[in-house]
Amino acid sequence: MKPSDPIAEQLDALKIEDDLFVERLRLDKSNLEKMIASRNADIEDLKAQIARDEGAELRRIKAEMETMRRAHADLLYIYHFSLDMAGKQRRELQDEVERLTEELGVAKAVQAPQAPQAPPASDALCWLKLRRVQEKNEELKKELEAAMVEIKELKLRGKEPKSDVEEEDDWKESSTSLE
Repeated sequence: MKPSDPIAEQLDALKIEDDLFVERLRLDKSNLEKMIASRNADIEDLKAQIARDEGAELRRIKAEMETMRRAHADLLYIYHFSLDMAGKQRRELQDEVERLTEELGVAKAVQAPQAPQAPPASDALCWLKLRRVQEKNEELKKELEAAMVEIKELKLRGKEPKSDVEEEDDWKESSTSLE
């Protein structure tokens, strides 16, 4: 055997360490490539999922928009139909008003030459009674207004208006003193 050279042994040991290091690097590189490939596959899967989700969301939005468009079209149809019906009814009512106005004009023209009729006796009696009630109402209103003015004047002077009982007592006293 050859005597061992410490430098050669160190070189051999370094070469072995270097080979092991290179082998570890190859394994690490292989593992990293596998991890990168796996991550890339995950990314592609996510992109495909996003595209599907976006497509589904887009289809949902388009369906909602179509539903809203149809509802809007239905509302427009109902609105225009209602306007047409209202216009038709308005024209019919105007025609009816014109027809009735013409009939009323003809009826007035036919009735105009006739002499006015005297009211029946019972109607005259009712009118007379009504007139008397209205006159009495007017008198009572005037009395009420006068009493209200008197109450306001008394309040302004600082006196309290007399109650009905006090007024009745005063009236009795004045009537007894007159006797």
